[in-house]
Amino acid sequence: MALTQVRARLGGTWTTLTYNAATGRYEGSLVPSGTSIHQPGGYYSVEVEAANQTGASASVSGAVLPSLRLVVRETAAPSLVLLAPQPGYVTVKRPVITAEASDEAGGSGLDPDSFLVSLDGAPQTAGKAVSAIAGGYRLSYTPAADLSEGGHTVTLSVADRDGNRTSISAAYTVDTVPPVLGLTTPDSRRVVDVPALEVGGTVFEETSGPAAAAVRVNGLLVEGVSVENGSFAALVPLTVGANDIVITAADGAGLRSELTLSVIRLVTDRTEADVLRVQDLCARGYAAWTAEERAWWASAPCLRGSYDERDMNRVEAAMAHIAAWLLAYGYLAGYAPPGRGPWTAAEAPRAGDAERYLRNVEALRSVLPLQDGTPETPEGMDGFTFGRANDIEKILVAVDAVRPVLDRSAWFYAGEIYAGEF
Repeated sequence: MALTQVRARLGGTWTTLTYNAATGRYEGSLVPSGTSIHQPGGYYSVEVEAANQTGASASVSGAVLPSLRLVVRETAAPSLVLLAPQPGYVTVKRPVITAEASDEAGGSGLDPDSFLVSLDGAPQTAGKAVSAIAGGYRLSYTPAADLSEGGHTVTLSVADRDGNRTSISAAYTVDTVPPVLGLTTPDSRRVVDVPALEVGGTVFEETSGPAAAAVRVNGLLVEGVSVENGSFAALVPLTVGANDIVITAADGAGLRSELTLSVIRLVTDRTEADVLRVQDLCARGYAAWTAEERAWWASAPCLRGSYDERDMNRVEAAMAHIAAWLLAYGYLAGYAPPGRGPWTAAEAPRAGDAERYLRNVEALRSVLPLQDGTPETPEGMDGFTFGRANDIEKILVAVDAVRPVLDRSAWFYAGEIYAGEF
């Protein structure tokens, strides 16, 4: 009997096969719905049915005939995406490296046991973790031991159940050490009478290359600071009174080092013109002042033509600083701190406070030999002039200028500078 029809069924779909005289076979195309790994036995069982002219038919399937077992393997590798940290610098010695893996819809699915890690080319067995997430797995790796400073390469890979593998690599530079920041200028003087101070030093960063330096004074960024050949320099403007100078260095990994200088700028250049200006303003009265004059009066850290609580507070701070370092060097200056303060317009110094104030100036002036030309301490506040106001602050600048000499000197005898020379 001649066959009248041959057909094959894959899943629930029948496909009629066509006789090929050249090959002597019935042929047709069957389209599987996906990889066969999830099918019973790991294969599609194809059923073939043949019918003859009498209408009789017979069928056989892969359950009986192994040649009808269709095995389908996917060829697309799974997706593997690095989450963190991104390639570049890491500031811990054991970074946790995480990635997410997923397989396409209808694929064979990920094999969590296939997760592999290599560190600098060496396979790793410890430190791996796998957790299920929606649509796939989260893979993580934590080095079992601290990584050394410098460059490292981590490779993660994972495969699907049909053996298709995906790998990703990331290069990291481990940098856990902040840059080394050193100060070369200024010297140890912290009481000055200059409008700007040269601040400079060195920045060294071994792992992540040249470091950037920034300088702020009283919170304001100083422009024009650059690092060249490991050195930096900046001209820092000083306001009258306290100046907090903060030098910061940052490396490529974002690690920072910081140094802080506290500098007090005193006033030693009052002139008669300053006095005349203040006298003119007082004579005209506040109501007649311009907006500029009112703003200047309210904001000036020092009214150079007068002497008030702002001047005394500034000088008190400078004297306290000088007395502290003198004491640290073993010099007892006889300094007496104020019993109250800081002074305000509402609480001005009394006669006893003024006397103590000048005694402190003289005590600091007399403890060490000073340069020729250093003014004498005013004897009292009566008839106080702009020149005497300058002299007080010149004395303190001169005393503080001795400190770098003490820092450099190796010649001491009985607590005094040997030979008395600078």
